[in-house]
Amino acid sequence: MKGNNISSDRRASPRLTANFPVKVQVKKPHCKSSIVCGRTINMSRQGLSLILDEPLPLSLPIALSLELSPSYPSLQTKARVIWSNPLTKGKKCYCGVRFLDLHDKNLTTLYRVINDIIDKRKSCERRKGQRREKIAPIDFPERRRVDRRLRVSIFRKCVMAPRADFLRAQGVFLREVSSVAQPKIILRGRELIMFGCCNYLGLATHPKVKKVAVEALEKYGMSTSSSRIAGGTMKLHNLLEQKLAEFEGGEDCITYDMGYLANLGCIPALVTKNDFVITDAKSHASIIDGCFLSGGTVLVYKHNDMQDLEKQLKKCKWKSNKLIVTDGVFSMDGDIARLDVIYTLAQEHNAAVMVDDAHAVGVLGENGTGTCEYFNLIGKIDIVMGTLSKALPGLGGFIVARKKIIDYLKYASRPFIFNLSLPPSIVAGLLAALEVIKEEPELRQKLWRNVRYLRENLQRLGYNTGNSESAIIPVVIRDDTKTCQMAKLLEDLGIFVDSMVYPAVRKRESRLRLTPMATHSPDDLQKAIKIFEKAGRKLDLI
Repeated sequence: MKGNNISSDRRASPRLTANFPVKVQVKKPHCKSSIVCGRTINMSRQGLSLILDEPLPLSLPIALSLELSPSYPSLQTKARVIWSNPLTKGKKCYCGVRFLDLHDKNLTTLYRVINDIIDKRKSCERRKGQRREKIAPIDFPERRRVDRRLRVSIFRKCVMAPRADFLRAQGVFLREVSSVAQPKIILRGRELIMFGCCNYLGLATHPKVKKVAVEALEKYGMSTSSSRIAGGTMKLHNLLEQKLAEFEGGEDCITYDMGYLANLGCIPALVTKNDFVITDAKSHASIIDGCFLSGGTVLVYKHNDMQDLEKQLKKCKWKSNKLIVTDGVFSMDGDIARLDVIYTLAQEHNAAVMVDDAHAVGVLGENGTGTCEYFNLIGKIDIVMGTLSKALPGLGGFIVARKKIIDYLKYASRPFIFNLSLPPSIVAGLLAALEVIKEEPELRQKLWRNVRYLRENLQRLGYNTGNSESAIIPVVIRDDTKTCQMAKLLEDLGIFVDSMVYPAVRKRESRLRLTPMATHSPDDLQKAIKIFEKAGRKLDLI
């Protein structure tokens, strides 16, 4: 194709006047007819402007049939309505549609037509010395400019980025569930086995946790409506921080509204312009963002490569301030950081260590305290970060460290200072959850039994589960489309799983991510394996 020579300062993709008959296939009851006829007004590589005999609702997915000309074959493709205006006279509708898959092979015909029109136009201009006619007609309703696109160039990426449309087309974009995070959920009126949430120990629906949270809700209401440094610090908040510090074997604790904010609040508060922060190439986005927001020099070592970590440490001046930040359990691969080696290297190079234990708290270690306990390093790691929304079934994040560090963060960490305190009902539920973790260690044993069963049987079927060592089980597929197709097929067969595609993971590393729970029954797991076998064979993945 000659598409690379097309450019326009007015649009990211040129819009050409065109008048071709078109048929739109829609599902009732969105329209009176299943086939709506009309004609094109203009077209581009991204979509079409149409006049149709019936109005179409916004965001409606449609099937297009376009008769271009006798010289070209008819075009069939899928699109979505992105704006719609009724015409002043009659019942017809003026609307715009965007192609769902810009890499659809069927669109090759349309691109050829666009190139031919442009080539003919340029040839005519050269012969006659005429100025090129305006790309868009001028007799359409004025308000179309607001409805059709965002004109400011900074927003161009918003209307041109195809990722959301791609995921919507695959049926896996922001799927709306109708029940809570438990082994079985309701999605679109159907019961599915849930492997797409991080309620590892099943505490989100534990009777004791729910009872305490409801009592606190009745007593304290929905919110403190205040930040911690104003009127938002209650006895419950201080007690939760005390219990978390004891649980992690540290001196003191600070809590945040989100795990993401814990990293965003801690790292920039500690690392400044002349400092070094060294992190793993596959660290969580909150770690990466915290590192670059700090203003310090950011060094990245290859994933779990301790030789490369040592190489990066040698780049730092001996007397400079250095902080090594890593996930304890990596959220996409499920492997565990070599924290014992990291700690040794930090000692040798006079560096501090911070570990993000979001997926390890409640899961790893004899008592479920996380990666530090797993490596027998309790009390030796300088900063331990964790979330309050996974094995601990609430909302927020926390940092455990020495008291002086926590005191400093409580007046220097912006997300703590300028944010609402945690809702009292959530805090009360978290305190109850900490008690359950200590009182019912069998929950963690059930979790690991389920994890081993699921991982071993997926491997037996021939799936690539990577280097997973935790309760996160990836099924690596590497192709975005296949990954989404597999997630949708599994949904149709009775399983909910997360599809992780770019930019959540690197390109060519797309995968499904399964997170078993302690509360999954043996029947749930056996059924899941049978469904994975059926779906994998249907899509030629095994």
